Amino acid sequence: IFRTASAQLTLLNSINNDTWRNIYGEGPNVMLYGLPAAVCSAKQDSDTAPSQYALQPTVFTLDAFSNALIYQFWDTKAQAFGYRRFEDGFSGPRGVISFSNGDIYVADTNNNRLVKLNILANTITQKGQIGNQGNDLGQFNMPFELNTDANGNIYVADALNNRIQVFDRNLNPVNSFMDPRGNEAGPNSVNLIGSIMGTGPGQFMAPQGVAVNLASGEIYVADTGNSRVQHFDQTGKYINEFDFGNSGIVGVGPNPVIPTYLDVDTSGRVFVVDQGNDKLYVFNGDLNFEFLSTGDPSSPFNHIQGVAVEKSQDTFGQFYSHGDRK
Repeated sequence: IFRTASAQLTLLNSINNDTWRNIYGEGPNVMLYGLPAAVCSAKQDSDTAPSQYALQPTVFTLDAFSNALIYQFWDTKAQAFGYRRFEDGFSGPRGVISFSNGDIYVADTNNNRLVKLNILANTITQKGQIGNQGNDLGQFNMPFELNTDANGNIYVADALNNRIQVFDRNLNPVNSFMDPRGNEAGPNSVNLIGSIMGTGPGQFMAPQGVAVNLASGEIYVADTGNSRVQHFDQTGKYINEFDFGNSGIVGVGPNPVIPTYLDVDTSGRVFVVDQGNDKLYVFNGDLNFEFLSTGDPSSPFNHIQGVAVEKSQDTFGQFYSHGDRK
C-alpha cells in the first residue's frame, strides 16, 4: 500500500506469503500469492449503509496460480484475511472489482467468463456468470482487468478479442456505444469499445487494462500490444493517446513498455502499470506525463501485477517479488 504525494510513492504497508502463514499456519490451503494478479479496493457506493462497512472487506486481490480470491477486512488491526477457491474452478483469474454492498466481479480469464459473487461477513455466494470463449457479444477471449464507472457498470478488457465490453451489475450489456464494427455488423448501439485489431485510433492489440474517470466518464484503455494508452470520451469516441514507443520520457525502459493494469484517482490522474520494466507511470487526465516510480527505494517493484486507487488517494499497488508480496 502506497500514498502518493509530491510526485512520489511512499510505502505504507505490505502483505506477503510469510505474513499469511504466520496468521493461518502451514498447509495445502495456505499456498497463496504464487501469482498475485489484479487488486481493487471496495467502492463506497450509495446503496450500502455505513453500518455495513465493517462486514465488507476493503481490499481484494486474486492469486492466478492458486485460483483464489483473497481479501482483507476493514478492521486491519485484526488481520482478518480470507480466501476462497470455488468448486466450479477459477482458472487463472486476472481481474476483480468490488462494491461496498458485497458484490464482487471476477474475470475468470482462462474460463473466458465474468463471475458475480457476493460477500457478507465471511460468507461468499455466487450470484451469476456470463460468457464462454468466442467473439460474439457476451463472449470473451482472455478477459483481463475489470473496472467500473460512476453508474456501477462493469468494464471488461476482453484482451484477445481486442475490445472492451460493458455490462451492468446484473450482467446485462450496456448498449451505450456506437458499433465500432460498422452498422452492417449489428445494431447502432452496442456494449463495445473497439473490436478491430490494429494500430489506428480506437483499434487495439490485446488490451489488458481499462479504467474510467468517475467524474467525467472518460475511459482509458491499456493497449498492451501497441505499447500505448488510449483515451476515449464517455460515448467511446477516441480523444487521444500516449505512445510509450515515442514518449521521449527520461527513464522509460530499458525493456519495451508493456502497459497492463491501470486506474484513475479522484483528481483524474491516470496510473499505468508497466510490466516490462516494473514501473508505475502517472499521467494527468489528458495523458500528459507527470512522473514514474519503481516503488519505495527500500522495497522496489518486482513483477508488478496490478494497481488500484482508493478514494483517499492512497494507491494500492499489487505485485510480487521473491517473497511473494502485496
